[in-house]
Amino acid sequence: MDVVARFNEAFNRHDIEAVMGLMTDDVALETRAGGASKARSLFAPFWLVPSS
Repeated sequence: MDVVARFNEAFNRHDIEAVMGLMTDDVALETRAGGASKARSLFAPFWLVPSS
């Protein structure tokens, strides 16, 4: 559970390095909408997109 708490805290702080550091290369993250992504390389570009 410690990893989940650390992930949530890093995500809420918008700390991309910490979030990515908690992921393995084969991470799978499911969304509330029911989708899932199984490639770590898909996450960094998503979070690095500047907000408008």
